[in-house]
Amino acid sequence: MIEQKKTCKTTITDEEYFLNDRIPHGSAVGLRNVYSEEQLKQRIPMRDVKWEEKEGDYIEVWYELKNEKWILVDSYKYDRSTKF
Repeated sequence: MIEQKKTCKTTITDEEYFLNDRIPHGSAVGLRNVYSEEQLKQRIPMRDVKWEEKEGDYIEVWYELKNEKWILVDSYKYDRSTKF
């Protein structure tokens, strides 16, 4: 988290949900490479956090709740003009 604070200026979103409640699309489509089709149907606690970098790009990070700790699953950096 310390490194993120150095490079990022604003937290845009910070959402918690269950994996089976959302179909991964847009910037989250990479989660399909992390989780199997069977896992995508499970009630896995997830957290999606998006930051704006000082340069204006976005960094989006996905965490999974395991043993009461948020564990990094995947991340994606993209230009603010990217359309999904």
